[in-house]
Amino acid sequence: MTADSPMTVREIVANGAGATVMPCFLASGDPRFELLEPMPARFKSDLWLLTHANLRDSARIAAFMQHVSECVRAERSRFVAPEGEAS
Repeated sequence: MTADSPMTVREIVANGAGATVMPCFLASGDPRFELLEPMPARFKSDLWLLTHANLRDSARIAAFMQHVSECVRAERSRFVAPEGEAS
């Protein structure tokens, strides 16, 4: 089965159609999902926040980037699977 949308895959799996690899934040807090095994290293990646070079010195853009950075750090557990805690 294939789907074009991560949210479609999420709902297909939530309704019992199997298992998938998906970002932690799509499953976190939803009791329909459980971590089956730690995330394979090949799927891990950094999260980048980029801006156009012309906007880099904008106070509003800098404030936004700082805010997003703080929010992601505060919610890190929703973005990173716990290692070695699979069921």
